[in-house]
Amino acid sequence: MMTRRLPGIGAAIDAIGSETGKSPSGGWTRRDLILMWGAASNQNRLYPDALPTLKTLGRCGGMGLSLGIISNTQSFDLDFLRRDGLEPFMDVICLSCDLGVLKPDPAIYRHAAGQMGLEPAQVLMVGDSLKDDVKGADRAGMNGVLLDRSGANATGAPAIRTLSELPGLITSWDP
Repeated sequence: MMTRRLPGIGAAIDAIGSETGKSPSGGWTRRDLILMWGAASNQNRLYPDALPTLKTLGRCGGMGLSLGIISNTQSFDLDFLRRDGLEPFMDVICLSCDLGVLKPDPAIYRHAAGQMGLEPAQVLMVGDSLKDDVKGADRAGMNGVLLDRSGANATGAPAIRTLSELPGLITSWDP
């Protein structure tokens, strides 16, 4: 369901049933699932360091960088982009539901770089998944940094604990 556009949560529940050959169980009705999914989506919030860091990094901020989002996501609960104020900072938004591929497929990273007018080696991907964000970006020729808020990174991958660290990292980065 994250590799194609669907009109809503109900269609996603139907797609899950179709793909798995199973219908919702556990006493939940289709309506219950739709309401729970919607409520859960509406509870997602940005970390407090997100918007200040984007403002610092972005074209309107001191660093003037191009910014983008690469996300494995469904197509029907993207209100957070506007609601949480992300959309104005983004030059490019690459969603798996529009491109038909999921991270860590290198195609989604290369597409984002192309949309930004950059070579993959000129792009720094920051994400919270070692497999999907850091290793996926690396396979596409990008540089990846793990956002490891817990500090549990034992992989040796480049990592930051908060987005507030990103401007300093970028200042010392030489693609």
